[in-house]
Amino acid sequence: NMYRRIQQCEADCEKLPAGPEQDELWRECHRQNAVGMREHAEQAKGLFIKAGQFLSSLVGALPDEYSRELLSLTDHLPISTLEEVFRTIQKDVHRPPKEVFSSFERLPIASASIAQVHKAKLRGTSQVVAVKVQHEGVDRVLLEDVRTLSTVAGRVAYWAPDIDFTKAVEEMAEALPFELDFREERRAVDRAGRVIRKAGNRTIVPRVDKKLFGP
Repeated sequence: NMYRRIQQCEADCEKLPAGPEQDELWRECHRQNAVGMREHAEQAKGLFIKAGQFLSSLVGALPDEYSRELLSLTDHLPISTLEEVFRTIQKDVHRPPKEVFSSFERLPIASASIAQVHKAKLRGTSQVVAVKVQHEGVDRVLLEDVRTLSTVAGRVAYWAPDIDFTKAVEEMAEALPFELDFREERRAVDRAGRVIRKAGNRTIVPRVDKKLFGP
């Protein structure tokens, strides 16, 4: 549909002199294509939501119609069930969650395309902690999706060079394995903490409990 719409827009513009009428035709073409991309992302979920969110931030790199329409995808964030969260915790720390936590809030306080965060209390100390848990199976799904998205981006760029987002997809493909590896995040948090403390800054940096850290 996107390709046919662009072809039709090009044909219609050839009949008009350069100016406001042509601009309006292209704005409407981009608006309809952006709506189609947003609807497909909502249906496909996974990395397509993440890609749409990323593309919405490329103000100036894509026609404005795409940034405006895809911005709504920031409201479409996945939420894993508590059962899925507990399965992941048990698999990662090799202990039933009830042995680790005295309380665990059912609803996450934050959620994104890769993981979500729950407020909980550690059993024995009652220390309040933030528990960040990847969505079950998200690594497999996102890595498969990025290959599909790369193919889609290549075809869109071929049909419409002015909405080429192949470079953005390449950058996502490079960054994704690091985003999925929480060991990288832990190292980044540790580095940030050391630098901030050395500078005498009073900013609070979360401390990762290495005994309750999964792979």
